[in-house]
Amino acid sequence: MLCMSNYQRRVLHEKELKDGVGVFTTSTSGRAFESIAMCEEDASIRKALIVCRVIAGRVHRPLENIQEISAQTGFDSLAGKVGLYSNIEELYLLNPKALLPCFVVICKT
Repeated sequence: MLCMSNYQRRVLHEKELKDGVGVFTTSTSGRAFESIAMCEEDASIRKALIVCRVIAGRVHRPLENIQEISAQTGFDSLAGKVGLYSNIEELYLLNPKALLPCFVVICKT
């Protein structure tokens, strides 16, 4: 899942990469909401989840030094947090075209 605020949608064109590495995705809505900074003062701001299919390709894991690994070639994505039973909970996509949006879920705050 990819979670974006109105502000992030505007910034996405300017900065598609998280920490200069890739598009950050997560497997749970809770973690997606935690990853964005929301302005709690403005009641008009809504949260939205974009449920996507991800073409992970060749995944480099575990993620240690994000800047160092991104310079390596041959990988399509980088594993962030790996959960129980080797499930990838966070994934950095190096190519934003590998993110295929399916649904948008708008949440009330």
